[in-house]
Amino acid sequence: NLQSRKTPNVVKWLGEQKGMVEFVFTPLHASWLNQIEIWFRELNQKCLKRLSVSSAEQLAIQVCNWIETYNENFAHAYNWRAGEILKQHAA
Repeated sequence: NLQSRKTPNVVKWLGEQKGMVEFVFTPLHASWLNQIEIWFRELNQKCLKRLSVSSAEQLAIQVCNWIETYNENFAHAYNWRAGEILKQHAA
């Protein structure tokens, strides 16, 4: 809930940029951030931890391969509607 986006200095600076810079702020209550943090934890623990590569290209290949495997085998859509989730668990 950082309020830096509303400070007079930020508003003034953005106004001076004449459309050359646009800030895109996440919502103040961005629960999706929790999900991306979980995903990055998975990337770190299951791909990057103990990984040894000799170039940025090798790193990119390893990460892309892991993402492909993750998407094929582990990724799934989330149901963000609490009412539907509660109904599923009550049944």
